[in-house]
Amino acid sequence: MSREPSKEPLINGAVADQFRLLGLTVEPEQTHGTRQHDIRVTLEDGLVILEAEINSRSGAVKDADRRLTQNAAVLVFAVCYEPGQRYEDMTPETPLSWVLRTRDATSGKAREGTPAPKDWTNGTVRELAEAVRMAPQHIDDADMAAGQLLVALDKAANDIPLDTRRALAEALRLPEPKGERASDRDHDYLKRAKRAALVLATSMLVQHRLDHIEGQASPEACAQADDPIAAFRAVWGAILQIDYQPIFEAAMTALGALPATMDANRIIRALALDVGGVARRTTGVRHDLLGRIFHRILDTARYDGSFYTSSAAATLLASLALPGGGRTWDHDAIDSLRVCDPACGTGTLLMATVERLNQLKRGDTEHDAELDELLAEALVEDVIYGYDTNLTATHLTASTLAMIHPKATFGQMHVNQTPFGLFPDPDDERDVPLEAKRKVARIGSLEFLYGEGMLLNPWPSSRRVGLRSGVRRRLPRWIS
Repeated sequence: MSREPSKEPLINGAVADQFRLLGLTVEPEQTHGTRQHDIRVTLEDGLVILEAEINSRSGAVKDADRRLTQNAAVLVFAVCYEPGQRYEDMTPETPLSWVLRTRDATSGKAREGTPAPKDWTNGTVRELAEAVRMAPQHIDDADMAAGQLLVALDKAANDIPLDTRRALAEALRLPEPKGERASDRDHDYLKRAKRAALVLATSMLVQHRLDHIEGQASPEACAQADDPIAAFRAVWGAILQIDYQPIFEAAMTALGALPATMDANRIIRALALDVGGVARRTTGVRHDLLGRIFHRILDTARYDGSFYTSSAAATLLASLALPGGGRTWDHDAIDSLRVCDPACGTGTLLMATVERLNQLKRGDTEHDAELDELLAEALVEDVIYGYDTNLTATHLTASTLAMIHPKATFGQMHVNQTPFGLFPDPDDERDVPLEAKRKVARIGSLEFLYGEGMLLNPWPSSRRVGLRSGVRRRLPRWIS
């Protein structure tokens, strides 16, 4: 089959023009970072991408599945133009064919295999536009929420100026870009700005779920304030008086890196309103779906060397880790159970443990809302411990844990960032500036192998736990 790439961008532009006339919000042939999308359609429920080829269905499917693998969107259409089509002749009734590509519901990955001819739809540009409009009906709430968040985070990150992106990366301890070209470094800072926006958005989602805390304003109310940044800082500061430190300390740090300008307030206001739409969609959705959302929107090409555990593997490991292989429920054993993940990432293993314990309880006892709340408090405050070298990863872990029970209030959360790299030696008592003190190497959770325990990193905007405070943390006692 012959391919005509030189004509394809022109046809894409003509199709995009027709979509626009049919009422869709669309961008043709846009480059986003290193990814060039043929057509992007922004719906109220999220982002839809179209990848097109001339007379090559297999090529269109390959490109579409690559976008799914890159987490560029949760809905991608593979589109095939007929040979000989001309962009000058494009109308709403021009014929073409398409197939919708989505993630596998169980693995979260792009569906494998080339669709059979019967799976393709032969229709017109007008019918494709309607299929795009109706596409969100084909995916579940977690994917839909991920799609909405993808759009919101992209919009926020692109609106943040380069200097502020750098300030956010430094404040959240994200690695510096390593690219040699200025354009590569700028793109890397864009990804870091997206991670910072995720920290802010996640905190807003948790804020939605903490509506039982007296005197707390909703994210929408904060967004409508004259100074949204100040409004969020006041509300999150009040929540921090209870605890939720791993969640809102990182978010407060991100807010602190934003300049006190109208543009920064506009970005925060728009992000909060977008997150409100996501929160309404996820109301009543099981808390463990948040973990799926986080995994979908984190960049695939990870700059920190992280590898995220699949949900299926996490479920198996959680069962193996629990007493008795996780086959029976023992209410009395919860008091002595301790589960620790020393490299928790976004908390997949810990949440799988929580979900397995909840499944065992539901199968062994009658539903009791008060008992559910007490169990949630015990799990978060006493049972679950998580550590990671990545600050934003620990933030996401704590955010997911906070969703265990929407009405529970957690007075302490055992989630911390572990130090990795060179740090001032806390035993250096010389009266010299911090940067002049003797340095000591920190190796993350491996330090737990030493008997004296580990000095943990301070949270960015507080020193409740810190290298200079001399506070040490030991691994929790394991009881099986």
